[in-house]
Amino acid sequence: MIPALSLKAKVVNSKPLKKGDAVGYGAEYHAPNDGYLITIPIGHSDGYPFNGSGMRALVADGQIGHIVGGVAMDQSMIFVTNPVAVGTTVTLIGRVGDQSITMQDLAEHTQSSIVALMNDFAPRLQRIIVS
Repeated sequence: MIPALSLKAKVVNSKPLKKGDAVGYGAEYHAPNDGYLITIPIGHSDGYPFNGSGMRALVADGQIGHIVGGVAMDQSMIFVTNPVAVGTTVTLIGRVGDQSITMQDLAEHTQSSIVALMNDFAPRLQRIIVS
């Protein structure tokens, strides 16, 4: 079976975090160890679920990060262990190497349905049709 879509974005900001640093809405997320916080320009106004915090994100360099601090209106923050350069691709839905994130994974994580998630994707998301 070939997946019908992928959702990717490029890193627009990357900064180091120290263990215990707080980020996000209400400073509810605290870094479990030293690492890096990367920001991508996809948020709940694009249709990515507001309750997507904790969801995996696949970085093009092979790292697996997690969305932290809540999904903002037009951006999401991801905690990773190693530095990531601005411009690096992050996959929220799709495959990187032998790792993948499916719509089913996102639906289960957010206690939603695939149909509801698909319907929420905003027109401002760039669509690239691949034949």
